[in-house]
Amino acid sequence: MDAVKGVLSTIGGVLGPIFSVAGKIFLLVGGVLEKSSVVIFLLGFFGLLFAFLWFLLRYLDKKRLALPAFLFSLFFLIFLSGNLLLITRDMKEKAAEAEAAETQIESSAIVGGESAV
Repeated sequence: MDAVKGVLSTIGGVLGPIFSVAGKIFLLVGGVLEKSSVVIFLLGFFGLLFAFLWFLLRYLDKKRLALPAFLFSLFFLIFLSGNLLLITRDMKEKAAEAEAAETQIESSAIVGGESAV
């Protein structure tokens, strides 16, 4: 058992910092993407619109759909990711507003001589 613990601790010691760095990178990328979520949403929406029109016109003209279908799928994924980023940003803003309102209520209760529970 000591040998197994030694091997697992060695693996954990090596992989732990790697996962930590990867997590920090994903956190930074997520923050940048969250700040530009409206732009991503709009690009996805207009790309989806134009890809659909190209898909439709290509189908009516030559019925060759490989590239239009691929681009439609790509812009659809961009559109969905923009929606998710907007939702997460709004959830964070609402949580911050609720926390600020709660601290304001607590501080007014303490100033008024009442104790907040």
